[in-house]
This record gives sequence, structure tokens and C-alpha cells, in this order.
Amino acid sequence: MRHRFPPISPDGLWIFGYGSLMWDPGFEYVRAARATLPGWHRRMSMIATNSYGRPSRPGLAAGLHPRGSVEGVAFLVAPDKCPEILNVLSKREWAYLAVMAPMRLADGSSVRALTYLASPVNGRFRATQPVGDFLRRLSHGVGRKGYAADYVRQSADALTSHGVRQSDLHDLVPVIAGRTRFRR
Repeated sequence: MRHRFPPISPDGLWIFGYGSLMWDPGFEYVRAARATLPGWHRRMSMIATNSYGRPSRPGLAAGLHPRGSVEGVAFLVAPDKCPEILNVLSKREWAYLAVMAPMRLADGSSVRALTYLASPVNGRFRATQPVGDFLRRLSHGVGRKGYAADYVRQSADALTSHGVRQSDLHDLVPVIAGRTRFRR
């Protein structure tokens, strides 16, 4: 969050990941659990020109959009670690809108978690895009952290490791599997 921190309970703060945070959180956590966020769905709608793309080879990253339901991974962060982690996430997720949202953990319990929504005002948001552009960005986008296609594969693998065997990300893996990627 750029301007204010979310409320932190005595147990800590839950953070919901639905893309690279699922497999590369970049922070220390107490617990990770499969979670479902109702009212939102994941879409590869954020143009990546740094981490999984660059201006000459833009990629895509996931964003949350209204309606539906999305599965991901929730991380519980210890209270004393929250200020440091929130500062790191603020820099990492700068193109997104940070919000607190209710979610359901795999054990059935409900918690509020910090998550990041696709922000239509930042210039990187593409709610819809021509199929050719979409596939090119996913298949050929590459940046300092790697290929956009690997972002999709690793995100799908993270879901699988938490018991989710079918998702929008799983559906994209075979679509991009046969497409040619250029080397850096």
C-alpha cells in the first residue's frame, strides 16, 4: 500500500497471491494456505515491461477483475514483519491497487486479506486485447525475471501444489506450450 498500511491483527496479516506471489512471495511468512477470493476473477491483463517483459518484448501479468471467484495462495505474515513486508510489496506491486478483501481458506475459515487489483488508471491495464497480441505477449514477453510464459506455468504449478488442478492458468499452459520464444 502506498499511503497507508492495512489493519494488522494480533495474529498478523493475510496476503492473497494469485500470480507470481504464489510461487515467489519474496517475504517470510508463518503459514501458507490455499484460498478462494469470491467476487473477483484472474485475468492476464497487466502489460509487463520490466519483470516479465520489456518495452521491446512486453509480457503479461495477472490482475484481479470484478465478478467470479479466484483461487490462490494466502500467506499469514507475523505482525512484527508486516511494516517491512508492506514496504517491499508496495514497491513490487506498484501498478496495482491494494485492497483488503474477505476470502475463504481451504479449511473453511474466513479471513480478510490484502490483495492487489488490476488498476485501469496506470496505463498498463488491458481489460481486453486482440488474441494475437495476447498470445504474442504471453509467448514472447521476456524481462529481468524471465519469460511471461514461465510466469503462467509457475503460477499454474503453484496452484497444483496447493490442490487446485484446474484453473484459467492451467487452461493457458497448453496454449502457450507450442509457441516459439526468442532468446534474450
